[in-house]
Amino acid sequence: MRLSELVAEVPHRLAGPKRDPEVRAVTHDSRRAAAGTLFAAFPGANADGRTFLNEAIGRGAVAALGPAPAPPSLAVPYVEVGDPRGTAGVVAAKLAGDPSSRLVMVGVTGTSGKTTTTLLVDRMLQLRHERRGLFGTLVYRGGGDAVEASRTTPEATELQPMLASLVEEGGTAAVMECSSHALALGRLSGCAFDVAAFLNLSRDHLDFHRDLEDYFQMKARLMGMLKPGGKAVLNADDPYGLRLFQMLPFGRAITFALGHDTSADVKGTAQTESDRTVLHVMDFVREHDLEIVSPLLGLPNAENLLAAAAIGGVLGLSPEEIAEGLSAVDCVPGRMERVPNAFGFTLLVDYAHKPGALEGVLKTARALAEPAAGRVLVVFGCGGDRDRGKRPEMGRIAVTLADDVIITSDNPRSEEPEAILLDIHAGVAEMGRPATFLVDRREAIAEAIRRARRGDVLVIAGKGHEKTQETAGVKQPFDDRLVALELLAARESTNG
Repeated sequence: MRLSELVAEVPHRLAGPKRDPEVRAVTHDSRRAAAGTLFAAFPGANADGRTFLNEAIGRGAVAALGPAPAPPSLAVPYVEVGDPRGTAGVVAAKLAGDPSSRLVMVGVTGTSGKTTTTLLVDRMLQLRHERRGLFGTLVYRGGGDAVEASRTTPEATELQPMLASLVEEGGTAAVMECSSHALALGRLSGCAFDVAAFLNLSRDHLDFHRDLEDYFQMKARLMGMLKPGGKAVLNADDPYGLRLFQMLPFGRAITFALGHDTSADVKGTAQTESDRTVLHVMDFVREHDLEIVSPLLGLPNAENLLAAAAIGGVLGLSPEEIAEGLSAVDCVPGRMERVPNAFGFTLLVDYAHKPGALEGVLKTARALAEPAAGRVLVVFGCGGDRDRGKRPEMGRIAVTLADDVIITSDNPRSEEPEAILLDIHAGVAEMGRPATFLVDRREAIAEAIRRARRGDVLVIAGKGHEKTQETAGVKQPFDDRLVALELLAARESTNG
């Protein structure tokens, strides 16, 4: 497509040579530039994409797009735009043939539960869509082979070609986690959704967002990306979900609620047991009831199941299809994932690394512990180079909801691990309750396994599916699940 055609519908100013080259691809990474590429120069926190223009041109880029002013003496046309990231997504989608318009698109946003809910929806859609895309924290599955995800949502210049490849290979649907970073940085630009779901909102990413209100407003952007006939699916148990409902035009949204809002369009009642969740769903819009029996544990997962059931109803799936699809998901990697052991206690690895998620998983653990005698133990930490304000809050939550707390490192990154533990200690000290502080994560997990006894529930929180630990900028192999298995085997050997 000629450059002039590609940018015709976006506000811009052309600078540089007066040429109209043919564009074959769009990239924001100068190392991936090739013959016929349009290079999108993004302004970043650490670097300005315009500094990589010459490298991209040297690799074959025939044009560039970025903020004003254009660098002087450019060898290729430069498109000055006010929003380079958003414009790059629109241009990439146009060049890819607007793939989201040819797919059933489901976007899911919220502080917690996105990964589980998208996997549930993906499994449900399998009954009608043999070839589907899935994009989120665990995997990018577009056209071709699935690849391990580098972030929750890929950049638009990567996402749009993956969606186009999915369409070319016969794909008919895609489910996507929509993070607040992705919405703020235009990674979803060029996408349009049949369903936009909002799960919940609690403190997170305040190292990136100005405050909680800014965080909410970024999440709310997803509702503005609906197709003309698309629907929002909103959690009426969450005050921010109710705010979104009030912000949207009449008839544009349906609500779901597990407990508090009796006027919700889709109402659920859950029975949580030690090995399963039984969810009864009453859909007042489509006038049907269904029962879902799921191996996923706890009330947070009951809420995820209910959200997925509401999405399935909006997409026209039958009650039988919804129940079959959702019941088939027996495990979500690193989300309340059981690690088997021979000692009679329940060991769960969970990705909870924010206050609301930690609270939810510890309340679930309490419900799973043996009545009267069973205790809740937790190992957790807080990531470095992230929101420091949540650290004491997580300390307060842990010592309030767990009987035995071990605080350790969780991806310290460039920060001193001891400094992070001191921030968490402030919240622990405020509550006047005891906790153990062990900087070494393996040592912390070993100590927790040594303390756990029959009837207890031990939660190892924070890393979930992750397979590395980053300290001082260096990533070393570390998988909580594998480490726990090794240490359980060691305890078993010691016990004879």
